[in-house]
This record gives sequence, structure tokens and C-alpha cells, in this order.
Amino acid sequence: MPMGKFDKSRFPSIKYLNECVYYDDGNLIFKERSLNHFVNRTAFNSWITRFSGKIAGPSSSIPIKRRRYKTFCINRIHINIHTAVFAIFNNDWIHRIDHIDGDTHNNKIDNSRVSTQSQNMANSKRHKDNTSGYK
Repeated sequence: MPMGKFDKSRFPSIKYLNECVYYDDGNLIFKERSLNHFVNRTAFNSWITRFSGKIAGPSSSIPIKRRRYKTFCINRIHINIHTAVFAIFNNDWIHRIDHIDGDTHNNKIDNSRVSTQSQNMANSKRHKDNTSGYK
């Protein structure tokens, strides 16, 4: 697949996404999912114990400030939280979602908008090794 090509088919359906998580003030919270989401009861019990009712997103040892976007995983598919939040509210997977305030960790729905590549790049910060002063 060419770089930049957005393939909606790699994402779960919006219906399935809504069965897995719900939105709460910029966060996605894992719901108690049904048994048919899992290959067996052991996987179901393990998942319910570890994740049900918890905030979806990073739990690794990498500090949050070093990550560009918050992500979570459904069925081994990594999804940016801001993309999933926008999908839940708009009932569709959209490729380019811009953080209006530039804070990539602010995933509130009112901080999201559809954008073009050039609009999104206009909001980007200068790279730390930039010596020219231009973006």
C-alpha cells in the first residue's frame, strides 16, 4: 500500500468500536465486552480483569510526553485515540484529524477537526534541529 493511503478496512466497524469503548471527556474507556469478542473464556476473563472500565491508551514505560499521539489497541489493531474519538462522533473513519490547539494529547471532540495534509502541517511545530527558522 502506498505511503499516505488510508485504508478504512483495517479498522474495526464503528459498531464494534462502540461495543468496545465509550467516550468520556477526551478519553476512551474500555467497556465490559461480550464473550463473542474473544476466542475463548480464558481470554475473555483475562481481558475483563485487566482492562474493563479502564482508560484506553498508553500503559508502557515510555513517558507520555515523548509519544506523539495516544494510541490503544483493539484486536491487535493499533488506533490513534483522536481518530477513534472522531469516528465515534461522526460514524466514519476519517484519515486526517487535526488537533485544533496543537496539543496531540488533548483528544476532546471539540479539539478535533478534519483537515488536509497542508492544513495539518501548518499547525506542526518546528523540529528541534531546525536552524533556518522555517517549518
